Amino acid sequence: MLAISLAKAADARVAVLSVDAASRVAMPAIQSPKNWFEDAGEAQLSNGRAVVTLDSDFIQTVNTNEKYEVFLTPYGECKGLYVTNRTANSFEVHELYGGAASVSFGFRIMALRKNYENVRFADHTAEMQKLREQNQRMHARKGSGQSHDPRRSPLLKPSGPQAELRPAAVK
Repeated sequence: MLAISLAKAADARVAVLSVDAASRVAMPAIQSPKNWFEDAGEAQLSNGRAVVTLDSDFIQTVNTNEKYEVFLTPYGECKGLYVTNRTANSFEVHELYGGAASVSFGFRIMALRKNYENVRFADHTAEMQKLREQNQRMHARKGSGQSHDPRRSPLLKPSGPQAELRPAAVK
């Protein structure tokens, strides 16, 4: 059953995660022409200002020397929020119109994956064709009576208790 669901999702980027001792679920990725990684969190304005330090693990996976996007959601009454001073390690949040609220807020950061900053609509036609051919050979062996072990599928790349669904040649 797992091999069938994996084969159907071959053209999509999907993470397969354990949710309890017996279940694994697929988590589709956000689709974008560029290779964005995201992080999110919550912080607190104090007197209308906050400095948010980026997570050190997140910084290692993205290029924060390139512009990155920050989206804000205030969790209380204020005049509105805006972002300034986006640096490689942090960004500042201020209340609009010189406000001095002390309100919590949520943030979402989108930054370009390190070493993929200039990739847009990457062409994986050849890799996908190779994957289709592998699947055709696998199904032909199935029909010939040869056994197939779905755990050895080229679509499933295990990583501890999690796995990522992707063509074998795409890294």
